[in-house]
Amino acid sequence: MEVKEETFKMALDKLNAYLELYQHRKTQEREEILRAVCSIDTAFSIDELAHFMQEQSKFLVSRATLFNTLEIFEKVCLVIKHGMSREVRYEFTPTRKPLVYFVCDSCGLIHKFNRTEVTDFLDGVRSYQFTVRQPVLYLHGLCKRCERAMKRKERQLRSIAKTKLKSK
Repeated sequence: MEVKEETFKMALDKLNAYLELYQHRKTQEREEILRAVCSIDTAFSIDELAHFMQEQSKFLVSRATLFNTLEIFEKVCLVIKHGMSREVRYEFTPTRKPLVYFVCDSCGLIHKFNRTEVTDFLDGVRSYQFTVRQPVLYLHGLCKRCERAMKRKERQLRSIAKTKLKSK
């Protein structure tokens, strides 16, 4: 996966401005983590990020450093933290464009939904009592595979129940 240099520079400038403002140190680890995060096109877990960094950049950082750094990235609005399945996932979001996801409640599959009508609606959401930093909409349900499996199990249960009634 290739880092788009202009996206990385923009994100790094945003991060450095935050670090200076709050008097945090600028470290090579934070820069390398940001480079890795910019390279990943999908939502990722801490473990996936650690593995990616080890494979791609041969840069080893502790899980604690990853957690702490991603927390800073979240405050800077460079990543969003998804708690939409069995594990927490992060996603690089250099812009504040609206995001829409389908989440399967059975298998945990996450599918990004790209329809301009929905994202335009989310982009236009304004409230006098609340400032929206990153509009994200999660639609929970069942993916087609899990829905078919559930219907198959229901048919099997009905069939078993019928045979038990007939045998009595």
